[in-house]
Amino acid sequence: MASTTEAGLMSSENFTKLQGIEAKAQVNKIESITFAGEPIEISGKAVAIPEEVHTSSGVKPETKVPIWVDLSESEVVESYTKEESNELFQTKVPGKGLSTNDFTNPLKNKLDGIEEGAQVNIKPDWNASAGNAAEILNKPTIPTKTSQLSNDSNYTTKTYVDGEIAKVHQFEVKKVESLPQTGDSNVLYLVSKSGSGQDVYNEYIWDGSKFELIGNTSIDLSNYYTKEEVNSKVPVITVSADEPSGGKDGDIWFQIVTQ
Repeated sequence: MASTTEAGLMSSENFTKLQGIEAKAQVNKIESITFAGEPIEISGKAVAIPEEVHTSSGVKPETKVPIWVDLSESEVVESYTKEESNELFQTKVPGKGLSTNDFTNPLKNKLDGIEEGAQVNIKPDWNASAGNAAEILNKPTIPTKTSQLSNDSNYTTKTYVDGEIAKVHQFEVKKVESLPQTGDSNVLYLVSKSGSGQDVYNEYIWDGSKFELIGNTSIDLSNYYTKEEVNSKVPVITVSADEPSGGKDGDIWFQIVTQ
C-alpha cells in the first residue's frame, strides 16, 4: 500500500500529489478572453491587455486594442487623448462614489470666509437643559439667602439692631405721691406737693445711690415787670404837627409825651 514514504501500487510522489488535490477538483483553463469587444490572444498562462486608447478615422487598428474610437462616426463629437483624460478626470478612489451634492464655487467661497474652528453664535439660555446648544456651562451657584454669603464687611442684622435698641434706657417721666426706696437713672420723678397753678410737683432723679432734687414747677416772677408796668414806664413818642420856631425845610419834629 502506498504512503507518503513508501511506494505501493503508485509512487510516493504521486501519492503525495494526490493528497494535495481536493475531491472533485478540475483543471481551470482560460479558453478565451475578450476586451472591448475584441478577442485577445492567449499565450500559455499569460494574457497581455493593452492599456492605450486608439483613435482613427474609419481604419481599424491591425493590432488588438482595448478601446478604439472611430472618429469618422457622426456620433463622436469629442474625444480626449490619454494625457487629456488624466488631466480632466479624477481616478476613482476605492470606497467612494459620485453624488449630486456638487461643491459649487459659492459654497467654496463661503467656506473660505469661515475661520478655522468657527462656530455658530447661539444666545445662551440660563434655563437650557444639559446638551442643548444654548446651555451655559460651569454656571455659578447664586445664593438666595443672606446666610449663604460671607459677611466680610461686618454688616449687622435687624435682630442685632433691635436688641441693642432695647438695651437703651429711654427717658421717662413718672408722677408719684412719694419717692420709692430706689429709682432708675432714666426716670424723672414728679412728687406731688402743695401748690397751685403750675407749681404742683417737685422734680427728682436717681443718681445711683440717692434721689436728688433738681427743681420744681413753680415760677417766681416777683422781680419781673408786668405788661401794664412796662407800658407805664416807657414814654410815648408822637410826631408833632406844629412846627417849632427855628425849623427849616426837611426837618422832622417829635414830641415826647410822658404818661
